[in-house]
Amino acid sequence: MDSIFNEIFTHVLDTEVAELISLSEFIYFNQRDNPISNTPEFMKLMLTLESVVKGSAHLVKASNIIEKRAAEDLELEREEMFGSDSSEPDSCISHISSDLLDDGEDFICNIGSNPNLAAGQKQRSVCSGASSRTQSVFFKDEWGQTIAERLNTVFVDYFADSSTTSLIASEMDKTFMLIDKEKRGSYVLYYSPLDCPYNVYYGSTCGSMFSFVKKTDYKFKQYLNMENALLPGTYVDCAGYVIYGCSTVLTLGIRNAGVHQFTLDANLGMFIMTATNMRTPIKGKIYTIDESSSLSWNQVVAEYIDQKKKEEERLDYYQTGSVVSTLHYIIKEGGIFIDPASEGYKHGQTPLLFTAIPMAFLMKECGGECYGGNGLQNVLEMFPQTLHETIPVFFGSKKDVEGLKDMFRKYYESAH
Repeated sequence: MDSIFNEIFTHVLDTEVAELISLSEFIYFNQRDNPISNTPEFMKLMLTLESVVKGSAHLVKASNIIEKRAAEDLELEREEMFGSDSSEPDSCISHISSDLLDDGEDFICNIGSNPNLAAGQKQRSVCSGASSRTQSVFFKDEWGQTIAERLNTVFVDYFADSSTTSLIASEMDKTFMLIDKEKRGSYVLYYSPLDCPYNVYYGSTCGSMFSFVKKTDYKFKQYLNMENALLPGTYVDCAGYVIYGCSTVLTLGIRNAGVHQFTLDANLGMFIMTATNMRTPIKGKIYTIDESSSLSWNQVVAEYIDQKKKEEERLDYYQTGSVVSTLHYIIKEGGIFIDPASEGYKHGQTPLLFTAIPMAFLMKECGGECYGGNGLQNVLEMFPQTLHETIPVFFGSKKDVEGLKDMFRKYYESAH
């Protein structure tokens, strides 16, 4: 069985290497000549990241199972109370049996005690709120909120205790978290714990995104503030994303060292490299944009989409609701993602620090491009003004992105 497993992964790797390569082995052996990753602190950073992703994957899978059982239980109770052809009033939406809540909390706590997830002190923070998640899942305005909060806690607990970070910034928090002086490291972590929490309820793909910036000067470690932590993408050393789906996939980009993919092997309890030096096709076959806001798109975006629909080799529409899964698809197959400015969202909806910069970093490393703001600005060169600043953005295959960028350039030239 082991020989068959190795043979399968050898084909997936598309290399002549007959042995499986773990994430830690990749960093230690393949990146030893890279000054960015060839440090004990960076290795510790990656080991911490691996633990975080394992814990997050367990929680997402647990939530899927609990919510499915909760939905079945609610449906049975609804039929008993109102009949199969009746619709229940709003007051009954959150009614779930106490037995199910107890089962759900026990299930998540058992997973929290798994050695692959956390030590004992981490388990308490991961398990908190299990029942509230199950209770609130059927409130349409709160779906996914609590699972995102739990993933947020996992990130904070691990990295705050790892002695690798000085500041931690989450898309869910209003401000930075300052690490205690005795545990401060050289990195600033920016992350989005869950990009599409609604997808958890439906068992669909969702993901996390992150980036690490290294600041090594003494003043930064001793005198931290918001100003010296709002940094452009040119300072990013490492960025990536996690896909939670039928498998857990960690895609990692290291500055000047390419983009690499690792898949969690539950039996081995480690991430195995399944793709290396990934390159996005120079031209893709899909586009992603929120078509529901098409009436409020600016002229350039509207003309670009209309043009792509009429071309002989027209682009197909692709939409999952998850930016992370769309990024994953585009890296592998090519295409373009567009989040334009629109009525109600004049500054776009993509967080610059938590989403746009990691995407732009990965695109650069795998041969794609990413622009934002007025359509001509390289996202990696944009200086954040606030922690939660959002921008219009488009990224993807080089030819597709440059086509839209050229249309913006011609539009501004004609306006003058």
